[in-house]
Amino acid sequence: EVYRKFLSGKGGFSKSIPRAVFWLRNAADRGHRRSMELLASMYIEGRFVGKDFSRGVSMLETLAKTDPVFAVRLSNVYSEDGEHKDVQKASMWLDRAAEKLDGINKIHLVWKVWAGSGVLRDTAKASKYCDDIIAAEKSAGLKALAEKIKKSIADGVPAPANFGDLYK
Repeated sequence: EVYRKFLSGKGGFSKSIPRAVFWLRNAADRGHRRSMELLASMYIEGRFVGKDFSRGVSMLETLAKTDPVFAVRLSNVYSEDGEHKDVQKASMWLDRAAEKLDGINKIHLVWKVWAGSGVLRDTAKASKYCDDIIAAEKSAGLKALAEKIKKSIADGVPAPANFGDLYK
C-alpha cells in the first residue's frame, strides 16, 4: 500500500518512484506475493527499474512453485515475440500449470496447445488435457466443452483462431 501511495503521490505522500520501488522491493523480499508479481513485471518490462529479465523470471518461478497461474504467466512471457521468445520454455511452463489447473483455466491450456498459440502445437497433449478435464470436472458444461474439443481434435478440425471462438 505504501508503494501505491508513493507512486501516485496521494494520501499525504509525495510522489516518488524510487521510494515506491523501495517499498515494493521491501514487501517482495518479505514474501508478499502481489508485490513479487508487480516487481517481476517491472523487471521483465524495464518499467521503473532497470530491465532484468532473469531477475523477473526468477521471481515468477518462485511464485509458480505454489500457484499454477504464475506458471501460465511464465508461459506467456516466453511466448511473447522478442529476444526472450522460447516456445519450448513456454510449453514447459504450460505443462507445469496443467498439472494443477482445472476447469476453464485448463480449457484455455487445451486451446493454446491445440492451436500452438505461443507454445508448441501438440494435438495429442491437447486431447490428453481434455481427458483430464472430462475425468475430473464437476461442471457438465465444461465436460461437454472438453468432449466437443476432443472430438474436433480427433476429427482433424483445426483449433479456432481465438480462444473465445471455442464457445461458438
